[in-house]
Amino acid sequence: MNIKKTFTGLSLGVLITLGAEVPVLADDVILVPGHVTGKVQIGAEIIKSMRIRAYNSDDNATQSLSPNVTPAPYDLTVNVPQGTTPNYSVYASSVRTGVNNNLSFPTQAVTVSEATDGVADFILNDPGYIEGTVNLTGSGKLNYIYFYPYSSPSNGYNYYSYNYASSTDNTSAAINLRFPVKAGDIVCGGRAYLPDGTQITLPNK
Repeated sequence: MNIKKTFTGLSLGVLITLGAEVPVLADDVILVPGHVTGKVQIGAEIIKSMRIRAYNSDDNATQSLSPNVTPAPYDLTVNVPQGTTPNYSVYASSVRTGVNNNLSFPTQAVTVSEATDGVADFILNDPGYIEGTVNLTGSGKLNYIYFYPYSSPSNGYNYYSYNYASSTDNTSAAINLRFPVKAGDIVCGGRAYLPDGTQITLPNK
């Protein structure tokens, strides 16, 4: 059986016109600055560091600060297209106090324009405190504790902390905890880490 294959060639014609104006498509992105401002405060605690984020469907702005004061001010630049008043969701996260205690505040909604700042203050007045000690019995020692209290039911606040042994070799039979929280019903959980890498899940309380 004979099979005949027929190939059809394609011919492409290219026309180049010299000296003619060629239209150029350009899409400029112009930042029209607006501002979200406010302060962060947890009682009389010194704010070591914090992260502020403002976002909507068109913009996402973040700022990391190490203020070492209380209250801790911030001024975050966002985009406000001319003639608009966009809404932003704003939150303060990883607000660090003490040695390594971190707290995140509930999200707030603000409206921003070219002429008017959106203001979002994150303030926890008269915080409650969780205090306690994690003890390791026997001959072993602790290296550090990962501690995560959480509200039940949730009130929008989130917490976590790393607490290292205070001795020079970062090992101890006991580690003390002290953590500022929003007053209410709090469940405390965490993990204990030993120098050899062993992890021990702490019972919820």
